[in-house]
Amino acid sequence: MVPSPMTPDADALKRISDGIFVLDRDWRFIYLNASGARLVERTLESLIGRVIWDEFPEAVGTVFEDEYRRAMDLQEPTEFEVYYEPLSRWYSVRAQPSAESLTVIYQDATQRRAADDAIASLLEQLQRQRRLA
Repeated sequence: MVPSPMTPDADALKRISDGIFVLDRDWRFIYLNASGARLVERTLESLIGRVIWDEFPEAVGTVFEDEYRRAMDLQEPTEFEVYYEPLSRWYSVRAQPSAESLTVIYQDATQRRAADDAIASLLEQLQRQRRLA
């Protein structure tokens, strides 16, 4: 059977290097791909069926909670980048709400942020040198 263009291929979702998870209206994980589990240093089995705020209590009161709740309340997508202290990582996050769930796609942005910071630092040094010259 050939999947219809509107039906996502579950195997394709598993192969995507971005993390993907889906939360239901009660904030329980109902889907998580392997990349997503790896990016948060957890296993699929330890998260499916669990409430995100119970599993990641350090995210409560942060941009993660604010943006996820806002997306669901307003039924509007959101995109943000945030540092998550417990894992010492920057994450680039996109969240898409529906009436019944929130789909979150995320990447580890730590290396890119470090590279951006290094470039900014070099540019700042160059500007100082030019002012002194």
